[in-house]
Amino acid sequence: MNLAYLFILLLGFQALLIAIFFIFRKSQIRYANIILALFLIAAAFLLIFTVIYWSLLLFTKEYVHFFFTYYIPFSTFAPLFFFYIRKVVTDKSVSLNKDFWHFIPLLYVIIGIAPFFFLTADAKMELVMKAQTRDYAYLLFPFGYLDAVLVLIMIAYGVAIVKKYWKIYKGNRDLRIWTRVIILAFLGCVFGFFVNYSSYFLGISSLSQDYVVILFISIFVLIISYFAFNYSAIFNGVPIENVLPFVKYKKTGLSKNYSLELKGKLEALMSNDKPHLNSELRLDNLAELLGISRHHASQIINEYFSSNFFDFINSHRIIEAIELLEVRKKEVTLSEVGYLSGFNNTVSFNKAFKKNTGLTPSKYRELLMDTDKTFN
Repeated sequence: MNLAYLFILLLGFQALLIAIFFIFRKSQIRYANIILALFLIAAAFLLIFTVIYWSLLLFTKEYVHFFFTYYIPFSTFAPLFFFYIRKVVTDKSVSLNKDFWHFIPLLYVIIGIAPFFFLTADAKMELVMKAQTRDYAYLLFPFGYLDAVLVLIMIAYGVAIVKKYWKIYKGNRDLRIWTRVIILAFLGCVFGFFVNYSSYFLGISSLSQDYVVILFISIFVLIISYFAFNYSAIFNGVPIENVLPFVKYKKTGLSKNYSLELKGKLEALMSNDKPHLNSELRLDNLAELLGISRHHASQIINEYFSSNFFDFINSHRIIEAIELLEVRKKEVTLSEVGYLSGFNNTVSFNKAFKKNTGLTPSKYRELLMDTDKTFN
């Protein structure tokens, strides 16, 4: 197996590892992450299958069972991305009653390849050697044309996604850029498939050209993974510049005096109303309390507190937690201190506490108790 095969195989297994990460990652968009994981598994299978095909392993008894399985992830690649972007943007989950038609290509492929799939390895090898595999795959389209139909379906999904979600988040520059980049990455994948099969039908396809197209698709899949990983941060106020360093931070037209006024208003809000005690607080909520846009709120936090929304809110929660520890000491458990301070789980509380103080909550309380004993 040459280096090109190994490299594509590595990208395939990398996509699988990222998929596993998204499945087990705790996030406010966990449902969307699971859909994305399925999308990445489909992409990984396509890459790994391609290497099995290129290296001719597909035509051996050990790997002949993979014959035609390529069409399963191929038929789900676009619908899964559509479901992901729809879930992230509109929070609409997959409904079998309303979304069943998205699964028609997959069902068609499974029914088509099932007769061949359940044959023994020896029977499959015999059909492969005699070029009679199509006799056991009851598909209405010849396999070359089936590829073309699936690519056309993929293009249709690309058009639908652009029409529905390209202009979303008009009032939020960061999320708008995030959405457009991830859509463009998917369109890059679609373009890669289109070029690959167009060159095949035009008779200009070659193995070296396949390398380029597959690499092209792999890169865009990794871009999608990278931006999906950063969605929660951007949604909660981390500037897009932290994800795309080459994007210049865009000022939002706030005058110096007005921005200072907002800074003071934010400090008063945090001190008097303590919105950070709400564990469900989001950047949109904070912006609404200030009477400004979420991007303005993010800019004020970023410029005057050298922080992002997450860290800014957590720093106030830790101040609250320290006050509770100093006043109530052992009257409340550490987990209760975390919840009373605005954290929704002890893991986040412990992590934020150590980040802000350099100590764990238990160690901090231990030091408080030792200090009391010393003075008593």
